[in-house]
Amino acid sequence: METNEKKPGEQGLPEEKQEYTFIRQEVKPRRARKYFKKLFSGILLVIPLAVLFGFLAFLSFSLAQKHLNPPETTTVTMEPFTIETVVSTTEPPTTESTTEEPDSESETESEIETTTEDPTRQVREFYSVLRGIAAEAGRAIVRVTAVTNGEDWFLNESEKMDTSFGLILSQNSKALLILTPYDPIAKANEILVTFRNGSEVEAALYSHDEELGMACLQVDLEDISSETQGSYDVAVLGDSTGLDAGVSVIAVGAPNGYLYSVEFGIVSNRKTTEAVIDNEIELFNTDLPEHPNGSGVILNLSGQIVGLMTHRFNSNLNEGLSTCYSIAGVRQLIEDLAIQRDRPYLGIYGGVVQPEMSSTLGVGKGIYISKVIGDSPAFKAGMERGDIIVSANGTPVEDFAGLQSAMRAAGPGGLLKVEVIRTTRTTDNEMTFDVTLTAR
Repeated sequence: METNEKKPGEQGLPEEKQEYTFIRQEVKPRRARKYFKKLFSGILLVIPLAVLFGFLAFLSFSLAQKHLNPPETTTVTMEPFTIETVVSTTEPPTTESTTEEPDSESETESEIETTTEDPTRQVREFYSVLRGIAAEAGRAIVRVTAVTNGEDWFLNESEKMDTSFGLILSQNSKALLILTPYDPIAKANEILVTFRNGSEVEAALYSHDEELGMACLQVDLEDISSETQGSYDVAVLGDSTGLDAGVSVIAVGAPNGYLYSVEFGIVSNRKTTEAVIDNEIELFNTDLPEHPNGSGVILNLSGQIVGLMTHRFNSNLNEGLSTCYSIAGVRQLIEDLAIQRDRPYLGIYGGVVQPEMSSTLGVGKGIYISKVIGDSPAFKAGMERGDIIVSANGTPVEDFAGLQSAMRAAGPGGLLKVEVIRTTRTTDNEMTFDVTLTAR
C-alpha cells in the first residue's frame, strides 16, 4: 500500500525545517506549565487580599449603619420645614413593651434593609412633600382664556384664543378677584375663567398695570356654582425678604407654558433692582429655565407666594433663567389693583445714590434722576436729568420707599414740594420745585 510519508532527506520539507517544526511543538507544554504556575501564584495572592477587603468592607458597613440609621429618629428635618407625616406612614406601628428578648438576627436584617433604603426613601419623601405643597397651592390656580375677534386672510371673521394662568387673589361677598398677566388679555373681546373642576365663567377686566404687566379680573359669585365655590382656595402672599441664593422654591401655574405644570428649583441669585416709573422693582432669578409662554408664581416651602414670574426685565446676564418679581416689591401695587386705587404720578426714572456717587458729587443720600418723562408733572415743574432728590414735603428722601411714602401722603392732585441738588451746577445747585401730582 502506497503512502505519502517521506523520510528525512527525501523530497518534502528540508531536514532543518522538520527539526524546527518538532522543536516548536515541544515548546507548547513548557509554556503551559509557566502559565499555570503564574495562575496558581496569582490565586494565592488574591485570596488573602479578598479576605482583607472583605473585613474592611464589613467594618465600614457596620460603622455606616450606626451613623446613617439612628433607631431613635422619627422625623426628617429639612430647613425651613419639618417632614413628619410622610415618614410616620412608612414606620411600623408602635407596640407595647415586652420582656421577651428581641430576635437579634431579625433586628439586624431590618436595620440593614432600612439603611440601604434610606437614601432613596428620603429623596422620594422630599419630592412627595414638594408635590403636596404644589398641589395645595394649585387650588388657587385657574385657567384664563382671552378671546380676540379678528379677520383671516380672506376677510372672514375669526377668533384667536390666548391661554394663561390666573391666581385667585381675593374674594368678598359679591365677587372673586383673579390676578393674571396683562399682555394676553390686553386686546381681548371676551375673557373666560375655567376652574379646576372644568366649570367656565365669564370675567371682566377690573384693573391693570401695563408697565409691570399685571391685571386683576373680576368674576361675579352669582355666576359660580356652589359646588365650584368649594373647589378652590384664595392664595396666600408670603414674605420674600428672606430669599437668598440656594433657597428651594416651587413654581406653579404655567411655568413651562402648560397650565397646572409644576417645577422645582432654587433661587440662583440675590435680589436685584430695576428702575420703573417713580420707583424701583425688586427682582430675583431662579435656576428654572425660561419658557416664552411660561407664567406662574413662585412658592416657598411653606406654600406661600414669594414671587411672580415675568418676561419684562430679562437681560443678557440672566438669559435662559426665569426672572421673577419679588412679592415684597409688588405687594403695594397688588393692593392698589385690588381696590382700584389711583396711584400718584411724578414722572421720573432713577436710582438710589450709591456711596461712590455720593463721594464723587459731594452729596449725601438721595435719588439720582436718570430720566424725566416728557409732559409729566416733574417735567412741567422743571426737574431735569441729573437732579438728586434729597427731600419731599420736608421729609428727607434716602430711597424710593421714602419718596413713595411722601407721594402717597400727598395723593393724586396733591402738591409735592421737592428739594433737589442740581449736579450740572457748581454754585446755587440747591433747588426746590412745587409739583402737582396726577393719577396713574
